[in-house]
Amino acid sequence: MNKLQVQSITYDLQYFFTDRGLVKISIDENNINDKTFIDYNYKNLGLGVKLMKENIQMKFDMGLIDINQYKFSARKFLYESLDIFKPKYQINIIKEWENKYGKNLFLIKENTDRTDLRKIFENTWRGVLHIFKDDIINTLTEQKEEGRTWAQWAQGLVSSTWDSIKSTVSKAFTCAKGSDTIDCFMEGLRTIATSFLGIAVLTAVSFVPVLGNIPNFIIFGALLIYDLWKFATGKDYKVSDIVVDIVSILTPYIAKGIGKLLKGVTNFFGLGKLVGTNAILKVFVESLPKGIVKLTNIISKTIAFFSIKLGINWLTNMGNSANSALTKMKTEIEAGQKAANNSPEKTTKKTSQSKTTYVSNWNNYTCVKDNKELKKNVMDDGTIVYEGLGYLWFDDGRKYDLSTKEISEYKCDENNKIETEDLNKSDNSSKVSDVLTYKKCDNFPFVVGCINDKIKTVQKCFDLNNDGKFTIELENKLKDEGYNNTITKDIYDKILMKCGQLPDEVEVSSSIFSQEI
Repeated sequence: MNKLQVQSITYDLQYFFTDRGLVKISIDENNINDKTFIDYNYKNLGLGVKLMKENIQMKFDMGLIDINQYKFSARKFLYESLDIFKPKYQINIIKEWENKYGKNLFLIKENTDRTDLRKIFENTWRGVLHIFKDDIINTLTEQKEEGRTWAQWAQGLVSSTWDSIKSTVSKAFTCAKGSDTIDCFMEGLRTIATSFLGIAVLTAVSFVPVLGNIPNFIIFGALLIYDLWKFATGKDYKVSDIVVDIVSILTPYIAKGIGKLLKGVTNFFGLGKLVGTNAILKVFVESLPKGIVKLTNIISKTIAFFSIKLGINWLTNMGNSANSALTKMKTEIEAGQKAANNSPEKTTKKTSQSKTTYVSNWNNYTCVKDNKELKKNVMDDGTIVYEGLGYLWFDDGRKYDLSTKEISEYKCDENNKIETEDLNKSDNSSKVSDVLTYKKCDNFPFVVGCINDKIKTVQKCFDLNNDGKFTIELENKLKDEGYNNTITKDIYDKILMKCGQLPDEVEVSSSIFSQEI
């Protein structure tokens, strides 16, 4: 038998489109033979319509199409099909469908109840199936009997209708020509797992209608088996794929953006060398020893699910390789860490990255430090500020007006007294000024009224207008996220890590990526 060329996959992962016809995926790859293929001909158009309907439901459940695309999908498909076939009595067919089924669409103009939507969706597609069975197919049969050649039929039906169905149903899962069946299936699964959230964490994905939701750990468990099998058997694998699989199971809160951190890493030894430069990757590596048993159990559960529920048996043969690969991966990461810790480069890097501890500069501003009217406050990362006289005082000559939200400067005079012109506030000083005056702040902590590029980075993480200004809106967002109303170095690093970015002082050496095992 010639090598099967898988062309695409349905969104519910139940059928392959191949160069020889449609084939159900839930059979063992080795059992595929000519009898299992469903031809792309007019007799099987009803199945194509069902595939269309089920996969549109799938895309809606996954949030890939909006409510209008969902509820008007049957009408759109019917009209496009009629335009291709141009059957006899086309006007009568449209009139029949609109009167019996299309009229129900008017009932959901303002109704967003998913139960009602589903009922009307099912009914409108039931009408399309009826039209195809009783009208279009009969019309086509009559046309064939009138003398049209099979070549004309193939051109008119297979290339137009089936290609339309194929592209609509499996648009996101087109596989490389001649690609391996298993590769195509698993990469389709990966696309489902990451398509609408980026490299993200799913609580569940509805991708097999008859089974309902498949848990997140089953989806990433299958991908983990596949990716570890490639790693163990010397096939072309990606470190980032395996890390994302494991992170999505063990430490999902760091999943977003982790793939970007591994750009250029080609093996786990290189990953081990990189760990010391990045807090997110450190969390991943530290979770591995405690998570190996959990991952092994998930591998077993995933194999059982795919075998029993879907009839897919090839994961079983990959299971043993996957379990041994986990140990091999852990060993290589540890070797990379050890090599990095012993290298002169690492020693130098440690010195350059020790900026996480706050160093006090208050000896230059003893007029504030020794002032008994001011109260000393220590932030989580050790940053010291003083509060009193209506201000927050910082050790770089800045003061923050708690009433007007404005930043100004102060200095200590020759008698070690605070020299400033605005300590005597007017009666209106308790009101926040309508227009904030923004001042460039080079040092932590940042407060309302500051402006700089670091604040811009924080705004991007929070999806706020990123103009670099510490606004009242940003202050409220910080409070909503459980932070203080000031941005210290510690808070800044936590925010960056949460949105998948590296702290500013971390520099990744390009030589790390070129390390070989």
